[in-house]
Amino acid sequence: MKKHIILLASCIAFVNANAQNHEDVFRYSLYNYQGTPRTMATAGAWGAVGADLSSASINPAGIALYRRNELLTAVSFNSYSADANYGTSAYQDQHDYKLSFNIPNFGFVLNQTNPYMGKDTRQGLVAYQLAFGMNRLADFHQNVTVLGNTKNNSISDYFAQLAKGKDSAVFFNSDYDNTLYALSRRVGLIQNVTDGKTYASIQKLQNDTDYVMSEAQSLKNRGRMYEWYISGGLNFSNLIYLGASFVIQDVNFTSDMSFTESLVQTSVAKNIYQSTNVNTSLTTRGSGFGGRIGMIIRPNDFFRLGFSYQTPVILNLKDEYYNSLSVATSEGNIYSQPAEKRVDFFEYRITTPGRLGVQTAIIIPNIGLFSFDYDAVDYRTGRLASDGSSQQYILSKNIEMNQKYQMAANYRAGVEIKADYMKFRAGYGYLGSPYNPNEVSEANGSRRLYSAGLGFAFDEQVSFDFAMNYITGKNYTKSYEANAYTAVTQFTRVLFAMGMSVKF
Repeated sequence: MKKHIILLASCIAFVNANAQNHEDVFRYSLYNYQGTPRTMATAGAWGAVGADLSSASINPAGIALYRRNELLTAVSFNSYSADANYGTSAYQDQHDYKLSFNIPNFGFVLNQTNPYMGKDTRQGLVAYQLAFGMNRLADFHQNVTVLGNTKNNSISDYFAQLAKGKDSAVFFNSDYDNTLYALSRRVGLIQNVTDGKTYASIQKLQNDTDYVMSEAQSLKNRGRMYEWYISGGLNFSNLIYLGASFVIQDVNFTSDMSFTESLVQTSVAKNIYQSTNVNTSLTTRGSGFGGRIGMIIRPNDFFRLGFSYQTPVILNLKDEYYNSLSVATSEGNIYSQPAEKRVDFFEYRITTPGRLGVQTAIIIPNIGLFSFDYDAVDYRTGRLASDGSSQQYILSKNIEMNQKYQMAANYRAGVEIKADYMKFRAGYGYLGSPYNPNEVSEANGSRRLYSAGLGFAFDEQVSFDFAMNYITGKNYTKSYEANAYTAVTQFTRVLFAMGMSVKF
């Protein structure tokens, strides 16, 4: 079986918790629009339909289709569950879940329709709009547990690899307090060989060539990414609708991970090694800005065609991280580092990929509508940047981005059917694999989205909407980068949302 070396950002390898890499870029580039319940119920396929505040994050030209003022807010419940398979013992498959509550969307839009001789004008600039609000772009809440046995595979070999070329004398300098390979050298998990810059693991030093490890990893991720927007729309002759959004994205991500490996079988008679436990904690906060433009063409009352483009977003981020490590020997001794907890930080920038979208909608008055959205994202164009001495490292990670990712195509389709004061909605989305097919196949790297919902409008002023999203896919993760084994996690995310809209 091919060993995948790619990692999904939702389950980043813990030993890189303080190392900025291509997974960070991917995490903040993979959107799962929540927005209004009306949009969620149609799988987000609302780009050409418009007249909804989610338009600000899909195709801002949809703001120009408003003919009245509107105030809208919503709440949602989010359930994440995961089944993980790892190592050589399938019977140890694990299941975990996480439940959270959030606000997916709120905002308001102001409309001004130009009059002509006491009536609304029909030619030229018919109306213009201004909208403010927030749409939730991503949710990072998840719990994942991985448990299994591995053969001739130890994290100590990885630490020895990381330490190669570095002078062991500086590992006892305070600047290295939070570096896992320095911590592993202090507790004796790795040792110098031949010179002060080459290292071997405790297993290699004992010449243990046939051993089995029991590995367990627990991951707890929290956080979200919001988009605050100011959008404007222009309606020309009820034919061409133009829109633009200035967006500020806000990131808050926390990840706590624990990893343990224990020796269960060895070829060495008196192996001194027993187990290693590693704990990491990472908090990332920051914000950035970008823009979005769009156009919708409405040649008649039955058909609409939309185009949109989102510029890359430049995020300025700060990581605060803490690592700790302990080793237990067969003699009953436990060695731990660091002696005192220390939180370090690193500041850097991420440029997320741009997005190009095309949308269509067929409107049947008094009956309903059908909509279809397509957007393309080239994840290879994402970039890391940092000031200071880490330029070579950043360059290597940008090169990895080109190797591991590809252009991803996303398709969404939605339908809405009217029945008196009720509206029935459903949708389907296919979110294409962002991965180079040499790393992860299209079938395994893609995700699927199923949606449904109801709308109630008892009068022209107030309406209530309900929506459900069901998203399923796979994550391919490694507990550490050089691990010969990959954990395969089948995940599902279920969202329930409800909202209220007031028009005036």
